[in-house]
Amino acid sequence: MKCVHISLCLLLYLLHFTAHGVDMAEMDEPYGPQNPIIIGPDAVTVGIPCSYVCFADCSPNCTYTIGVDDQSAEGNEVQFTLSQWVKSKMVTCTVKNTATGKSFTTRKTLHILEGPVDVVISGPQTLAAGETQRFLCSATCKPSCSYSWVVDGDSVSGSGDEVVFRTPLEATSGTIICKATNTVSKLFVTAVRKLTVTKSYPSMAEKVELLPTLVFASIIHFGIMITI
Repeated sequence: MKCVHISLCLLLYLLHFTAHGVDMAEMDEPYGPQNPIIIGPDAVTVGIPCSYVCFADCSPNCTYTIGVDDQSAEGNEVQFTLSQWVKSKMVTCTVKNTATGKSFTTRKTLHILEGPVDVVISGPQTLAAGETQRFLCSATCKPSCSYSWVVDGDSVSGSGDEVVFRTPLEATSGTIICKATNTVSKLFVTAVRKLTVTKSYPSMAEKVELLPTLVFASIIHFGIMITI
């Protein structure tokens, strides 16, 4: 019988293979694994969960083994969280064709980032009205951190890990904020210090030293008044 419609022909072929117990997948020539790839970030940060998935083109089927460094397990996905900084990690995936026994291994080297953590502002414990003071910001960061400052609500640009400013005479308190940002991951953490302002008053010794000057100034002023 001649097939006059493509859908009818396909149906007849399916019925034929089903009746004879033939799997159509067996008609395809086995191939692969081809184009294996590990999908996931190039860099991971200590303390932040991450995951990687492995894929490849295979026929009829492929099995996967994936792991980090010398630890691996069956499956095509791995998840982990680093508890401390190390120089690097390597994700390894091995793909094997179940029909041909051929296998292929692909690897992905990971860069390890850390921080910012332990962000600390160091400097004077109080602000001195009318005086210039210096504060430093530090943090644990890998590979490095950049720093930015906000002093009493105003951004201070281009100061790096150090900020220098003069406290206004009329100020009674001040707030300093340091923002540490990882230069690669762009994760950031801020540290805040709220400080009171101390007023500077002359000591007793300074008052004694100033007394002759004040007396002399008073005499001159009195003399001017008498002359007038």
